[in-house]
Amino acid sequence: MTIPYVGFGNNTLDKCAKIDKGDKIECPHCGELHIIKCGKNSETGEESNLLMFYKCGEESYIAGIAGKLVAFKKADDSGEI
Repeated sequence: MTIPYVGFGNNTLDKCAKIDKGDKIECPHCGELHIIKCGKNSETGEESNLLMFYKCGEESYIAGIAGKLVAFKKADDSGEI
């Protein structure tokens, strides 16, 4: 079994636009606007902007990391482990 990953360094994130929960993003898959949501902290269950996403139909897509828009950015690193 492999686990895919993507990585964005602090220098890249510093250059990305700030986003907030509830902002809308234009979907490259369907062209519609989708609402950005926050993931939940696995220990506390509280929402966190560490991982932000949007849904298009049944699929979920990464929108942001640490409150920064990465949806249309090339990752600094990616692969599978």
